Amino acid sequence: MSLLENPMHPGEVLKELYLTPLEMSAIALAKRLGVPRTRIEVTSDDQ
Repeated sequence: MSLLENPMHPGEVLKELYLTPLEMSAIALAKRLGVPRTRIEVTSDDQ
């Protein structure tokens, strides 16, 4: 129930699950996913 009371921000999830463990920048992740870099950068910076 506590997850519903204080949900994680999508940017925090991106950083914790992908960017930090893979030692990857937001730009590199965007290239790998084939999406505009701003989509990843805005999401990860929007915490």
